[in-house]
Amino acid sequence: MPFDGLTIMHLTGELNQLLAGQRIEKIFQPEKDELTLVIRGKKGSHRLTVSVNARWGRMYISQERRENPLQPSAFCMLLRKHLEGAKIIDFAQQGFDRIVHLRVEALSDLMEWQEKILVCEFTGKNSNVVLIDPERGAIIDGLKRYGSELSSFREIQPGTVYVSPPTQDKLTPEACDYPSFYNEMWSQDSSTSLAMALFRSMTGFSPQTSTELCRLADLDPEIPVGECGDYELSRLYNIISNLDLLPGHPTVSAGPEGLEDYFPFCPSIGPNRTALTFASINEAMDHFYLTKMTQTRLESRRGNISRNLKERLNKAHRKLMNQEGDMHQARKGDLLRTKGELLTAYGFQIKKGDTQVILPNFDGDGETEIELQPFLTPQENAQRYFKQYAKARTARLRLAEFIKQNQEEILYLESTAVALERAGSIEEIEEVVEELTEQGYMKHKPSKKKARAVKSPPRRFTTSEGLTILVGRNNYQNDQLTLKISRKSDIWLHSQGYAGTHVILQPEAPLQDIDEIPVASLEEAAILAAYYSKGKEADKVPIDYTFRSNVKKPRGARPGMVVYDNYWTINVSPSDSRIHSLLKSQVE
Repeated sequence: MPFDGLTIMHLTGELNQLLAGQRIEKIFQPEKDELTLVIRGKKGSHRLTVSVNARWGRMYISQERRENPLQPSAFCMLLRKHLEGAKIIDFAQQGFDRIVHLRVEALSDLMEWQEKILVCEFTGKNSNVVLIDPERGAIIDGLKRYGSELSSFREIQPGTVYVSPPTQDKLTPEACDYPSFYNEMWSQDSSTSLAMALFRSMTGFSPQTSTELCRLADLDPEIPVGECGDYELSRLYNIISNLDLLPGHPTVSAGPEGLEDYFPFCPSIGPNRTALTFASINEAMDHFYLTKMTQTRLESRRGNISRNLKERLNKAHRKLMNQEGDMHQARKGDLLRTKGELLTAYGFQIKKGDTQVILPNFDGDGETEIELQPFLTPQENAQRYFKQYAKARTARLRLAEFIKQNQEEILYLESTAVALERAGSIEEIEEVVEELTEQGYMKHKPSKKKARAVKSPPRRFTTSEGLTILVGRNNYQNDQLTLKISRKSDIWLHSQGYAGTHVILQPEAPLQDIDEIPVASLEEAAILAAYYSKGKEADKVPIDYTFRSNVKKPRGARPGMVVYDNYWTINVSPSDSRIHSLLKSQVE
């Protein structure tokens, strides 16, 4: 993401206008690599986010209120001691690098005003936040401490002299003349693209920014720099030497997969891309990172729970395979009974001490070879086979029950996995977690957050004929939707042979016959049932449908598990073209 020197140049200008002269009221550390400074002034308070995450390093004014740990870290406590109540002097960018100095005046232990600097280094995997005493040039402490064993260039330890990160051997826009720029660009390999040559030559430009600056100069960013002459490079230099005059407002660009980048200017917008403009770079960054971080946390939470479910499902499948193997052996019990009956019938022909006997079958078709215990009489050998048969029969009956229970567990876990995959918010995922916890699949973890009294409602869609379709989000909601919310005359749908969600089609008036269902609405409801099932990627999915009155929940059944009869089946494609208009009709 382009949190580069150009973005920081615009950002520090905005922060100085908004926050200079205001006081730091509170400091929090919601993540191990993220700080929140609550800054109060005459016009209210602002929340300044400083993150030195290797991938998402950033600084901006955020509207998001993060949950903070119960016990603050030692570095957070140190910042509170030194900076809470301090007055902000200014925000200063170090050259054109990704380093910001937050200068403040704070009261010392002797109650004297003393300048301190919070250095925020946004340098990828080496990003850091360091509090220094400028009078002595010494480090008070750093968020990430390390010594000479990790870096031969500098140490981040309390009491050591602060040394800035090593600079890159590049030109800086504010101190670059045209001959230097021309020579540096031409020193790159001739096959290097123009945008990449700019990125390698100039400090403060990310690859994305370099590409957009080339486009602003009406140049192809992919053209080899070796094919560029004075005309092309002079156009590009004219853009670089007037960075404060870049056109447009701060912009967030988006593509088919969602938000892509943000810029302090208006970039070129190609096909299948859209642009969201904002009044300030802070607002653009807040929108971008709130969306991205929410999605990242969503996928991280989903991934953790998905791994737990996958382990449970693998365990259940292995258990089922073993049970089916045992059942295969148990089914051989009929042969044990046959051997016992043959020994009883032909016992007079057998002598004690024989180890094996071959006897004709009762139906006259072939013979059966029977192993004998030589120390037992023929009658005792027969009784031994009858006992083995009785055990096998009992095992078969119990195994049948165990297999049924295991199959139900697999179906339940698969339906939960589908609900987890389709969850579109943290709240929906937490509902799945709550369900798994109550079912004993996850351990309860205490949280200082109060339990939510309001659950998310079912997904609501509208058919092309104006009818309402309700789709459950998880197993608990499936029960609520089918057994509480829907009417007995509504149409209930579910994927056949695939784990999925409950779907309710609500006719305008009660139907007397199944043939009265509007065909287009029925097909669209079936498409949604297939889309929100494990068979989403299949070519065709059979969907059962019936009146809601034909659906019952067995006593003691797991959440979302029901039985139904008097149903019909329709085959639909989850990727039917109508799915796009249906998804757009969703009302949250």
